[in-house]
Parts: sequence; C-alpha cells; structure tokens
Amino acid sequence: MRAHASLSLLLLALVSCGSRRAEAPSGAHPPNDAVVVPYPPPPAKVEEVPARPGERCVWTDGYWDFTDRWEWQPGEWVVPQANCRLAPAELRRRAGQLWHARPRWYPDSVRLLGPQSACPRPPACRVR
Repeated sequence: MRAHASLSLLLLALVSCGSRRAEAPSGAHPPNDAVVVPYPPPPAKVEEVPARPGERCVWTDGYWDFTDRWEWQPGEWVVPQANCRLAPAELRRRAGQLWHARPRWYPDSVRLLGPQSACPRPPACRVR
C-alpha cells in the first residue's frame, strides 16, 4: 500500500512538472474576414515546436494559406502586442461555398469591422 501511494505521488509530481507551450490569446474572426477558395487545403503539417526563445513569446501554429494555390506557412514564436488576440486560420462552408480566413490579430476592446481593424502582425521572437 505504501509503495502504491509513493508511486502515485511520483506520477503526480511528474505530470505537474510537464512543460506547457505558451499560446497566443485567441478569439474569433469578424464575419467579413474570409475569402472564397475553390477547394480545401491539404491536412495540416506536423511541426516540431522549438524551445521558447523568451518569456514574452507565444507560439502561433502553422497554417495553409491560399493565393492561387495552398502554401504552408510555418508556425513561429512571436511577441504579441498588448490588448490584441489571435483569430486563428479558419475554414468554413457558407451558402454552398468554402471560405478561408487567414490568421489575424485583432484588438480586444473594439468592434471588429474586418481586416481593416486588425492589429499589426507581431514581431517574431529572436532565437538566443
């Protein structure tokens, strides 16, 4: 019984010490921040997340972006601007069409009007 309790405490300690990726604060896109695309993207790529380069850095996942074809944009560590949140890449069907919204940063406290109300893209974190 005592060995079982010791093992349980050890496992609990190991789980609580696990690292957690710092993620960007997130939110929704405004309704008019999407474009019609002719076909869906390939499956997302698996990315190895490098070590966090700084305390203020947050991870933004890679995504497929559409111009005249789908192109992979890799994830990166960035320093978010205060009071801005990330609306991640989104793919949705509406009225029989496929719509794609690129990831974009929006302010927390204003009514979202579309891409024109977006925050500037945050700078990438410098790798030490």
